[in-house]
Amino acid sequence: MKSIKSKLTLLILIILIICLLTAGAFYYNYAKNTVKKISSDHIVHISKDVLSSINDFFNERLFYVKSAATSIYIRERLKKINTAHVHDDKFIKQICYRLDQLKINDIHISEFFILNLKGKIVASTIKENIGKDKSNCKYFKIKEEIICKVFLDSMSDDFEIIVSVPLIDEYTKEFLGQICANLTAKNIVKRMRKSEYLCKGESWYIIDENGFFVFGTIDINEKLKPKRMFSKQRIDYFLHKTSGPIVCKNPADIDVIIFCNRLEYGNWVFVIEKSIQESFAPIYKLRDFFILIGIIIIVIAAFIIFNITNYFTRPIYKLTHASKKIANGDLSVSINIKTNDEMEILANSFNQMTHSLKESKKELDEWTQTLEHKIDERTKELKKANDKLSEKNVELKRFNKMAVARELKMISLKNEIERLKTN
Repeated sequence: MKSIKSKLTLLILIILIICLLTAGAFYYNYAKNTVKKISSDHIVHISKDVLSSINDFFNERLFYVKSAATSIYIRERLKKINTAHVHDDKFIKQICYRLDQLKINDIHISEFFILNLKGKIVASTIKENIGKDKSNCKYFKIKEEIICKVFLDSMSDDFEIIVSVPLIDEYTKEFLGQICANLTAKNIVKRMRKSEYLCKGESWYIIDENGFFVFGTIDINEKLKPKRMFSKQRIDYFLHKTSGPIVCKNPADIDVIIFCNRLEYGNWVFVIEKSIQESFAPIYKLRDFFILIGIIIIVIAAFIIFNITNYFTRPIYKLTHASKKIANGDLSVSINIKTNDEMEILANSFNQMTHSLKESKKELDEWTQTLEHKIDERTKELKKANDKLSEKNVELKRFNKMAVARELKMISLKNEIERLKTN
């Protein structure tokens, strides 16, 4: 019966554990999907804010450079420089002074410089750069308003972010050169980091049309520069074939929720991502908490189930123990069970059966004693009858001997008479 109790307890515990695991798995998956959706919606929401802020930043810088490009003084001086094909130090100093004034008004611009028709720097806020040839640069070849990334040289991974605006003669519409501003990417990142857009585990970065890292809130290992974040096919997939954030691995081989969008300038792509581990950190903590609660529940349930099963199996154990005693011949057993249910009825029936067996055994013992007494009396009577019969048998034998002797004697006498007659 102890084995039945343990088996019943184990069975109930297994059912309880299965129910807890099923409910836990269902809730865990539901919570993960909910958190994933919330994180995705949050990324989409903050991507709009950050992207808008970055676009505004570039628009402000572009507007600032365009405002400088409208300076008649700069255009006239540049026109004379292009016509004379010589450097006029006085004019260059005046232009540089104006450019310095413009730079002071915008801390995000590290350098202002002007290119002539040949692509050479004729004026700059950094005097060491005057005279450098920028004719091979992308922004000079395009000759239109542009924001682009330019590597310093073919052997270097360092780059500049250039805002370029063409200088056009107001009357002849002749191309005179370009006025450019060199932006400091670190200042842009610093500005975004100071904002309250990003949460823990979230980061953003900008990649160019070829998938190479431009700048952002993530730190790129120096050994990996230039770091290609994604291939062109991957970028097209993110931009055109997905309707929202997706879960994938980032270049650091970390599972993230990622969302992409294009910037207004530079043909660049804005990428924002959030670590899956950070997104699900509260779920993992909640999971560990529920595991602990589940263990406590199982321990408490095991104690309660053991007592409950013991309560229900104790009457059966008493019945089994009593039946063994009865089987061994002890009919004085009585079971006292007060459960007000079928077990009490069964115990009362068992007690009645035991009482009936006891009475029957008692009657059987009395009948056995009576029968033995009658058998003894009958045996004695038979013995007496047998003794009498033996005595009669002895007398009969003696009488038979006397009769035979008498007969023999008569025969001999008869023979003697016959003999006498013949003589």
